[in-house]
Amino acid sequence: MNIKFDPNNNVIKLCVIGMSLEDSGNAEEAKKTFQQAWDEATDDYENLLRRIILPIDKRISRIK
Repeated sequence: MNIKFDPNNNVIKLCVIGMSLEDSGNAEEAKKTFQQAWDEATDDYENLLRRIILPIDKRISRIK
């Protein structure tokens, strides 16, 4: 598989934003952003990214 990282991909953008919000201590907005990335994943690549970057059940429970 030869897929290049696309910084314009909305799921990637949401993951980065969510991690930034998480790092800054804004847990509620991070949870919303992670959920949006989770919901917007539409193809195999985005689903793989969300599963690697956003194990949402663990990540959200950690930042509650």
